Amino acid sequence: MSKRQRTDTAAGAVAAMLDAMPVEIPAHIQEQLNPEGVLHWGIITRAKAKSLWTENDLELAAELTLARQEKSKIRKLVSAVEQDENEHPARIMRAVLDADKQIDVLVKREERLTRLLQIHAEATVGKARDQVKKNTAAKDSRQTMDSASSLIARPTH
Repeated sequence: MSKRQRTDTAAGAVAAMLDAMPVEIPAHIQEQLNPEGVLHWGIITRAKAKSLWTENDLELAAELTLARQEKSKIRKLVSAVEQDENEHPARIMRAVLDADKQIDVLVKREERLTRLLQIHAEATVGKARDQVKKNTAAKDSRQTMDSASSLIARPTH
């Protein structure tokens, strides 16, 4: 087992910068991705440090990317069917129901893959009880800012 890198040193800062670099899309998956799939790849791979991605993880990340891309494709097809004025209502209903089933299967696949990759909510933002504290603090801050005078400067990002 290797020694963990300290983050409060120059070497740790360099390692953190390298870990923030984008993870390259493997060549064998890149040809299957449309621009939206490339966006999903970035979102998925930014969920953890670059140095933590193994080859096996990248294969699973590719499957997750393709599942999300497929979900978007199904939604676009259903939207096109729904907007076609010449389409029979029964065919529209059947298309929507079929799409819902396919999307449900893809969502379940996504859930399994995010758990395997350790990029689900608990792995990336912590336990629910810790999130409650942050959400409560954020809600209280919003209420304070909403009730404050409009002349008081507000934080901007």
